[in-house]
Amino acid sequence: MSDITPDDIEKVWGYLKTRANAKPKQLVYFSDIERELGRELYSSQWHLLLDPIYEEVKLRQGKPDLTCIVVFKAGDKQGYPPYFSDGGPARSRPFNPNNLDQLARWTKEVDRVFSTPW
Repeated sequence: MSDITPDDIEKVWGYLKTRANAKPKQLVYFSDIERELGRELYSSQWHLLLDPIYEEVKLRQGKPDLTCIVVFKAGDKQGYPPYFSDGGPARSRPFNPNNLDQLARWTKEVDRVFSTPW
């Protein structure tokens, strides 16, 4: 596996914006991003790819968290992200779909991503 490059980050950022604007609206699986990059990533690499996008879009630009639409694939069911930082530092809060308050905030943020022109 290779290192994450600035070009990888830009490519994924563009891909997420394209998917957020697409009709119908669909969440993005980690495997979709690997397919877009043409290679598999280690679990230890994902933060190197997604954190810079989160930090720029959510924290610096004040836009919806574009990375919140990236989820695990869960068979036939909707997947969830491993983290939902909810405006805090990247990966500051593990996501727990059983926490109904956090689930509601994440769902609202996903809706905001899909209603924002990227």
